[in-house]
Amino acid sequence: MREETSGPERRNNGNALHAIGRWAHTYGALDLGTNNCRLLIARPTRRG
Repeated sequence: MREETSGPERRNNGNALHAIGRWAHTYGALDLGTNNCRLLIARPTRRG
């Protein structure tokens, strides 16, 4: 089964999904600690 993503920020272009809009990249990290876990998500700003 193939999942389709649509909307103003994403479009399907063959097998690749390309971001359009204000942010082209979003970065994420999963921190699996001993007693807890954290999901960190970041986007670059205009200033770097």
